[in-house]
This record gives sequence, structure tokens and C-alpha cells, in this order.
Amino acid sequence: MLIKLIPLISMALFTLPVLCQDSGSAIDDMISYARAEDFKTKVQTYVEGHPGTPEALFLRALAAEDARKSIRLYNQLIVDFPKTPLAGRALYRIAQYYFSRGLYVAARKEFLKVIEGYPRSRYESEAMYFAAACLCAAGQVATCHSELQNFLERNPQSDLKNLAEDDLKELKGTPEVGRLKSDKKRKKARYSLQVGAFSVPENAENLKAYFDRLGFIVEVVQKHDQPNTMYLVWLGKYDRRDAAESAGDALKRDYDKPYRIVERNTLKKEGKE
Repeated sequence: MLIKLIPLISMALFTLPVLCQDSGSAIDDMISYARAEDFKTKVQTYVEGHPGTPEALFLRALAAEDARKSIRLYNQLIVDFPKTPLAGRALYRIAQYYFSRGLYVAARKEFLKVIEGYPRSRYESEAMYFAAACLCAAGQVATCHSELQNFLERNPQSDLKNLAEDDLKELKGTPEVGRLKSDKKRKKARYSLQVGAFSVPENAENLKAYFDRLGFIVEVVQKHDQPNTMYLVWLGKYDRRDAAESAGDALKRDYDKPYRIVERNTLKKEGKE
């Protein structure tokens, strides 16, 4: 299952070819021709010639033998140079490190930060996959199954497509996914989480796109209140109110986003901000 990926990620975290694929920069050219034994020397030469740059920080983190020092340097890069492409890559490598250590809650938070903070980057689709993998590795099989399906719908050309498809085949026979499919057949969803209400449809679509990138089931629903039309952004579909409350509490905890519970059939607003 997904847990088999851990040794692969752990190996990839500190290997040179990963950086060689980053951006085609002069740093990548330097590393691609560097032998392992002289890599540290080349890094030191580059750092001395380019002090205080994001490239120097990234190379120092990559060359560090102590993983904790690497994480500290990656975090420093993210704080000091948040708009650079290397910041997204640094965050992605931090997430990989946590995943390789079996710290799936921490890893998922970092992968979601990549999706949220660096949309349309080359790391976004991979982060979506591994954010789902964290759920499966942590035993949240049904939610992992749902996010893997969303990943394939949004990233049909991803290099991880075959891996995600194999994961879904393996998950298909699990009791959790079986119960999920049975519940969908028996019950009609009554509740959703409302996370936004706008008079301008573009604003609603922008918020929808934000939650789309994070892997949520999200929709924009029109509410006609003459002479105005409101555009409501709804997350999830829940047959019980307590399930919606649990999801809303997780949304507030993980993303600090306000919400209220709505009844889907009446548009009646309930619950909390």
C-alpha cells in the first residue's frame, strides 16, 4: 500500500538528482556534474560566492548531514524568501522528511501548505498525492480514497497517476471504503459546510478554486433573494449533523476558516461562524 513509499521518499530526500530537476538554474548545472565526493566542496565554494541568497541556503540545507539542520535551513529559506520557487521546494522537502519519519499528521500539514502557498507550481500535484498518502498511512482510509480520486481527476497526466490508480485498486476491497459506498447508496446528504457567501460570482469561484486545490469536495450554490442573487460556497456532503460539525471543527483547526452548517434542501443557515 502507500506505506511502501516511505523508504523511497527517505532515500530521495537527500539525493542530488532531486535538485537537478528543480529549475534548470546554474546551481542545477553545477550539481549535475558534481561527483558525490566533491559535492560539499562545490557547495562551499558557491555559498561563499553567493552569501545570503536563497540558492545558498538551499544548497547548505541539501548538503547538511544532520537532518535537523537541514529542516532549520529550509525553514529559514521559506521565511526569508517566501516568493521564490526554491521556497516551495524547501517546504516540499520538509514534508517529505516528516513523511519518511512516519510523522503523518505533520507531513500532511506541510504538504497542504505547498498546495495552498504554491498553487500551479511543479510540486502541487505531487503534494496532493502525498497529502492523501498521509491519510492512508494514518489509517484514514475512506478519506484517503476520496482524495486520491480527486487527485486523479485534477491531475490526469501526473507521473504519479499509475501509483494512485494502484492505490485505489488496493483500497477498493477495504471495509472502510465498502462502508463508504454503502452509505452513499442508502443515504442522501442533508448537510454541508458553508465557508463563504458572495454577491459577486467571481469571488465565490476563487474560494472554490482554493478549496479545490486542497482536495475538498466543494461547490458554488446560488441563492435567489429578489432582487439579489447570492453565491454560496459549500464544502462536503454529510448525512448527519454531528458529522458536519466534526468536519467543520477540523476545518477551523487545520485552516482557521470560519464556517456554518447548512441544510442542503432548504438553504437554511445553521450552526457556527
